Amino acid sequence: MTPADQLAEIDRLRTRAFAEDGPGYHLVELSEGGAVGGAAEEASWEQASEQCEADCDALVTLLSARWGRADPFSVWSLSVRSASGEKAPASWVALSHLVDYVTAWQANDRWIAVGTARRDRGRRPGLLVLITGDAPP
Repeated sequence: MTPADQLAEIDRLRTRAFAEDGPGYHLVELSEGGAVGGAAEEASWEQASEQCEADCDALVTLLSARWGRADPFSVWSLSVRSASGEKAPASWVALSHLVDYVTAWQANDRWIAVGTARRDRGRRPGLLVLITGDAPP
């Protein structure tokens, strides 16, 4: 997906209603993941991780031009805190299980967060976007 395609997808998701019987947010992978395995795949995983991070940085630059500069912030501890019983919006908890850091903007009544999923070595890294009405915790 090109940066223009990613922006178009984000715009589509921002204006799309949340399913009444769904989670109440959109969490979408903008770049392909895929299974990996074996020692030979380690270098490939590292290359994919670096490329995904570069793609994320490029997308952050484009979104910052639109909505202003935003600093990345950590969400990794949210998954631990929510497992301990701390209440937090389901959208952010779901994202926190996949990424360590995100960059987020508010556009009208929606929050848009992007980050790189790299926790699971059994999957290729992916560029994720969260669209939610919930403010970051």
